[in-house]
Amino acid sequence: MKMVRVPGVSLLVLAVALPTFAVGKGKAVYVGGTISGIKEKSENLIELKDDTALRYSAGGLTIPWASVQEVEYGQKVGHRIGQAILLTPLVLFKKSRHHYVTLNYKDAAEKDQAVVFEFDKDDIRMVLATVKARTGREIAFTDAEARKQMGGGSPVKGREEKVPAKQTLASSSPVVKPVVQDSAPPDASATPNAAIAPDTAAPPAAAAPSDAERPADKAATKENSTTQAPKPMTNEDVLKLVGAGIGDEVILTRIRSGPTAFALDTDGIVQLRKAGVSDAVLSAMLVGTK
Repeated sequence: MKMVRVPGVSLLVLAVALPTFAVGKGKAVYVGGTISGIKEKSENLIELKDDTALRYSAGGLTIPWASVQEVEYGQKVGHRIGQAILLTPLVLFKKSRHHYVTLNYKDAAEKDQAVVFEFDKDDIRMVLATVKARTGREIAFTDAEARKQMGGGSPVKGREEKVPAKQTLASSSPVVKPVVQDSAPPDASATPNAAIAPDTAAPPAAAAPSDAERPADKAATKENSTTQAPKPMTNEDVLKLVGAGIGDEVILTRIRSGPTAFALDTDGIVQLRKAGVSDAVLSAMLVGTK
């Protein structure tokens, strides 16, 4: 009997045999991008604390925060360079979650550039919070799982989820049918007082009450006027919860469940930190702002 070799078996065995390495603390893996001179899949130190620029130790890469046009996060690389980066087939067999951050920016010559870094799972929340604060850009998520993990946010352009159109007031209002009166004259023979003198004619029928005079409509109008949208959560609300000894889990749930209007400039973050707000809550406030 002739033996038939099955392609890919050796690759599968090799993938299973290879261990999974986590990204080191304070480091990032350069997955790929438009920058030459940096070895892809290499792990190097990355500096995010500088107020002016991101600095990557490999290749002397420096990206001014002000030049960043878009920040994307998820298990997939950014949509602009995703097709240009060829990941090794062994990555397809890894069960661990990836944490890719794609930065789209303009270089000194005003040319569009993009880089993709992979971070450790324990660092990603602080990385996203720092990048958002430094660049002033909202984080765009490349997949629904990443958006859910970080407590909400906007999807990458071109991947927006379709939302059903809101019902208009006209379509939701009840249909009022007009009252049609019979125009035929009454039968005089059927009425005892049919013969009425001209000077003793019956008075005209009272006019129907207008819409403003109807009690039911007044009650509905009053009820609608008292309905208000939920009040956005602010820095003061967070400080009240922390001061009352409320745990982080409850505060995080409150942040993610409703609208927010945080003031998160540098002074605001410092004030919150001095008041005892934890890093986890600060990260949720920065990343999950709606």
